Amino acid sequence: MLVLGWRTSFCSSSTRFLSTTSICFDRYDPKLFTEAVVDKEQLCKPLNPDDPRKYMFIKALKSDHSPVFYRDHVVDKLIRVCMKEGKKEISRNNVMSALETVKRRQYKLWARAKTNEEKAQIELNPFAVANKAILNSRPLMKLLGVTRGGTTYQVPFPIPEPEAEFRAMKTMRDVCRQKAKKGETSFADILATELLAASKNEGLTIQAKQELHKLCEANRAYAHYRS
Repeated sequence: MLVLGWRTSFCSSSTRFLSTTSICFDRYDPKLFTEAVVDKEQLCKPLNPDDPRKYMFIKALKSDHSPVFYRDHVVDKLIRVCMKEGKKEISRNNVMSALETVKRRQYKLWARAKTNEEKAQIELNPFAVANKAILNSRPLMKLLGVTRGGTTYQVPFPIPEPEAEFRAMKTMRDVCRQKAKKGETSFADILATELLAASKNEGLTIQAKQELHKLCEANRAYAHYRS
């Protein structure tokens, strides 16, 4: 017998269950600890005299939430998504090489621009290009199988932001791996090309997102099966 919150389930010893209950205890007392500030602009501003954060402890930061200039949440997550067989250093080198390639290509465009208006429209920060590319590649809906009357329907569901971000990175990773497997060029060069294309709402990752949206639109008649 396995007890999950208020539910009681009878199962064999080989069956695994995931707990769906909410967290009851936290090591950080909300009366004593506050969330850390990672925004660089807010870090430079002094706290008001009546701000309760002056008298509270700060929670420990996650590794990808550091406010230092060389860390970025989207890039760190992309490194983890592109990792294969636990070789994170190789994945980090590939992603950083792709960002360096993006920087070089954008600088060449900037150098060839003739007017200041054209130069102002070219983004030279590769981290900003990567953030925009992943943001443009996020799907808004997903399809999940729902069984009703012995028939399984593909029902469109809204997708949370963290999952949408992961799906965008996973799709981009699969596209790059498929191209690299055919021997076109290295994974880093393909990733750089895909990031630049996605930042302009182009490329295979954007096409995959649009196809998913078309499937969700075609199955919208089953949306009442969500509940």
